[in-house]
Amino acid sequence: MEALTGLTVVIYLYFAGLMFFAVRTVFGVENGTAAGVVALSWAPLAAAAVVWGPLHFILGMLASPFFLLFAWYYLGSEVTNLGSGLRSRQNFTRMLQAATVNPHDGDCREYRQGKRGNPSKRGHAGRHRRPLS
Repeated sequence: MEALTGLTVVIYLYFAGLMFFAVRTVFGVENGTAAGVVALSWAPLAAAAVVWGPLHFILGMLASPFFLLFAWYYLGSEVTNLGSGLRSRQNFTRMLQAATVNPHDGDCREYRQGKRGNPSKRGHAGRHRRPLS
């Protein structure tokens, strides 16, 4: 039994060493900061052990099919509005890109190049435009 306890301690120390090197490498922090992160990493686990009972009950209620159908019924219109808003923004961006790429649309290029409003800076695009009538 004592050999198993000793093996467990060795495994925990090995894992802490791996965590130390991972934190130091991924976040690019100094040795002291990485050691502090590893030393304090047990705190969230202790907090989770304390609140596991109520958390398990609440998550069980949220995952029930009745609650999911209830939430979908009342929040479905919000999800639809979110999707339509994203689609309208994408369409607006696509139309702006199409308007500025069109080589026959001189006004867009002039606005983009900053030449609109000053006839002396219009240059090539302003001289060769067809009249509108």
